[in-house]
Amino acid sequence: MGQAFLAAAREGRFEQLLLVLHLEVQFTVHTPNGQFVTLGATKSPPAREWPAARHKDTRRSSTAATEALDVLRRARAAACAAGDAQQESRSLHNIGIVLEAAGRMGEALTTQHTARDIALKDGDPRREAEALTRISNLLRGSGHPEEAVGAAEEALRLFQACGGRYGEGEALTALADALGDLNEIEKELDARRLAADAFEQAGEPRAASTLGLLGLTLCEERRWAEAIEPLQRAVSLNAAWGKEEDSRLLLLPRGIALVKAGRCVEAIEPLTEAAKQLGEYATAGDTEAAVDEGEALLWLGHTYGMLGRAHERETGYARATLCFRALGDRDRKKTALACLQVARAATRTDGWRGWLAWLRLRLLPGAAHGDPARAQSLRLRTVFDRRIIVWVLLEAASLLIVHMLTVPDAPGWARLMFVSLVLLAQAGGKALARWTSRRQ
Repeated sequence: MGQAFLAAAREGRFEQLLLVLHLEVQFTVHTPNGQFVTLGATKSPPAREWPAARHKDTRRSSTAATEALDVLRRARAAACAAGDAQQESRSLHNIGIVLEAAGRMGEALTTQHTARDIALKDGDPRREAEALTRISNLLRGSGHPEEAVGAAEEALRLFQACGGRYGEGEALTALADALGDLNEIEKELDARRLAADAFEQAGEPRAASTLGLLGLTLCEERRWAEAIEPLQRAVSLNAAWGKEEDSRLLLLPRGIALVKAGRCVEAIEPLTEAAKQLGEYATAGDTEAAVDEGEALLWLGHTYGMLGRAHERETGYARATLCFRALGDRDRKKTALACLQVARAATRTDGWRGWLAWLRLRLLPGAAHGDPARAQSLRLRTVFDRRIIVWVLLEAASLLIVHMLTVPDAPGWARLMFVSLVLLAQAGGKALARWTSRRQ
């Protein structure tokens, strides 16, 4: 029950917490004269239904938190009456977790300090360490990382003395978070490594998320080669525990780290998988996933370019352009379009030849079998800078106005012929310039 309670309280799932602490659950404590006291009422609460979006229902969450606090306060009062300091400290610790999840940080900190004092007086180092870990997190959240470091180090010392790798992992995580706020990067990284080892030895799935955070921190520090191993281990652990979904945010940084470390061939797989998985979430309406999908496709284009796979590079940039265009992200779209233009220049599909090849593929679909990668890039030839159409129309209109002013009596067909010839001449000049630059 304790683990279920902690999971529900830390995630703010107060209605789930009420099931864990429903009125049939009994906290059994003993009094000094040997009698047993059962905490809580003796009947079950009415059945509850939890909507999928319950975390968005602030009013219901607040009500559930109040009910949970009421249950825990009754538990504390009964433990106090029974003279059971261990149960009283436990109840206070859990009250603090609920208060923290409800956003009542000041009350949570005071409650955890009280729980720590009772555990210290009772000579219960494990309960004291648990309270100190939460105190560290609360101090960090209130802008006191120096004090948070001290509390986390004391918690770690107590956990090491009384045993329990899971507790060590919790204390080390709190320590790493506080050190990160103080910008002590090396110490933070060491603490995360130790926390990941502790969680893994305890068989705790949080080892994967801890390793993932370690890898992401190394990526932020541009220590790409070092980031690869913890990110890979995180993905492997998630797969081993059947939590592949949790790896979707790690595939892109892992792929980028491999590219930056010069291991482009290995980077293709994680980047491709990242684009696939993020695309699925983007289709379901996840905007952040859509942005990351575009980034994955952009990096995929870069990687294919480094490997000399020109047509696949062009496809990656074209898909990234479509992704950013759908999001309305003009800056990233411009970047993707610029990369796409360079890629098409390299494959000589940036001018009229590209459009002729596209038309041939449309008319003769069987021609795709000869070179599937090229065929795929040609299918996306319709992805281009749409501003070109506006520029052409504006230029045609200006030419038409000039012709009307200089030759007022000319027939309409002559005006159209003049505009068409000038535009064709400009296009020919640009094509000649591209050919000359390639030759040079």
